[in-house]
Amino acid sequence: MKGKFLIIIIIVWIIWKLIEHYLVPYFVVPILWLGLSLLLLIVLIMQLFKLIKERKASTKLRFLKILTFAILFYLTLYRWTFDKVIEKIDWHLLYDKRMEIVDQVKNDKLKSNVSWNNWICKLPYEFPIVSHGGNDIGISKDKEKVTITFFVFRNFFSAPSTKFIYTTHEEDIRYFEEQVAKNPTNNWKLQTNWYRILSE
Repeated sequence: MKGKFLIIIIIVWIIWKLIEHYLVPYFVVPILWLGLSLLLLIVLIMQLFKLIKERKASTKLRFLKILTFAILFYLTLYRWTFDKVIEKIDWHLLYDKRMEIVDQVKNDKLKSNVSWNNWICKLPYEFPIVSHGGNDIGISKDKEKVTITFFVFRNFFSAPSTKFIYTTHEEDIRYFEEQVAKNPTNNWKLQTNWYRILSE
């Protein structure tokens, strides 16, 4: 395994994380996370055994391999580290598209449109992916007041999901401000009417 191959592994890992974040259904992500974590751990252990075996003739490349696989294992196992980077980039890149959606909801061009839920609106396009888990958004509308939920990371069962939420509802604003005050590590105000919230 040459140094160029390590660069290819890093690039493939980054591409995989982006695909996982945007395209893989949210209920499959934990299985893939576990599988990739185990694979990287096994490769890391193999590299450590090779280092011990050739300890007198160890090369810089061997140490570089161990360091690379250790970092990739850590970033995979503790996924939120890398996911927060994707989240920040995603917020800035797709802000205008999300504001376009907010305007469409305010003008009644987008409404809840699935038979199994009166809150979910499946967006009429696949790309760009502005909401994880199938481009579904949540819409709560009361006359001129709206709350629109975009999923950043959509979980299942009782695990928390990360969301970008736009709201003009005073009650919701108070609630999100309380969430920000209680847990500023995971919840914060992005800008006027926009919040990043981690909740069930």
